[in-house]
Amino acid sequence: MGERPDSRRAACREELCARLGYCGGDRWLAPSDLAGETADVVVDTVLVVEGLDPSTVDAGQRAQIKAVVDAWLFEPDGRGERSGLPR
Repeated sequence: MGERPDSRRAACREELCARLGYCGGDRWLAPSDLAGETADVVVDTVLVVEGLDPSTVDAGQRAQIKAVVDAWLFEPDGRGERSGLPR
């Protein structure tokens, strides 16, 4: 088992990689890569880091990413809030 992430953004990145395969390779610079003001902005960032064009990705793929992003970064009662980790 790995060490606990130090922020919600780091935990979100870990789940995106482990659960959905969006690992970004060496293109991920820092957890602050997921610092968007809305879930849609963060989803677009994930897609760009993955080398994808956000305007051509199907709705189902976006929805999978957005569910993880919302849970960790935006939902008031989501995993991020319950984790006690800083954003």
